[in-house]
Amino acid sequence: MDTRITRPTPSDREVDWNKTKVLLSKTDTKGTILYANEAFIDVSGYDEFELIGQPHNVIRHPDMPKVIFKFLWDSIKSSQNIHAIIKNMSKTGRYYWVITDFKIISDSDGEIVGYFGTRKSVPEEIIVNL
Repeated sequence: MDTRITRPTPSDREVDWNKTKVLLSKTDTKGTILYANEAFIDVSGYDEFELIGQPHNVIRHPDMPKVIFKFLWDSIKSSQNIHAIIKNMSKTGRYYWVITDFKIISDSDGEIVGYFGTRKSVPEEIIVNL
């Protein structure tokens, strides 16, 4: 049974969210969401049960070139932490900009077992120049 979420049609409206909140998520090495904090859930518009087990790209906005995510994944898979400004899309199709920082989760042998993402809002003066 396919449990993938049907993606919404993008909107030209921004998500109205508390930009002091930090959005957190944890994934396995393939990018499957294992954990999302309440702020992440609220901004994404999905319920927790809809997010857990989904590929992280469920929130990828189609305006974001796929090559950005290839670079991002190639970097973190090679143990390089990376910071990126990303446009995401909520369940309603509205967008939200975040600065994303990834931490690598390793086991006791140093093998990468997952990733922890921290996202903060992007200052308005930066967004107008994107």
